[in-house]
Amino acid sequence: MQSSSVTALTAIARASLGTTSVGWIVAVLGFQVNIMMIKLPLIVIGR
Repeated sequence: MQSSSVTALTAIARASLGTTSVGWIVAVLGFQVNIMMIKLPLIVIGR
């Protein structure tokens, strides 16, 4: 039972970090940067 709780909390934490990092990227870089150019590195870092 504890491992499913840990798994759930881990999933919530990772989702929260993911949305926060995307927000920071948009805030810092703005919409002037081509997102397609940095999409692949972000996917690799996210794993």
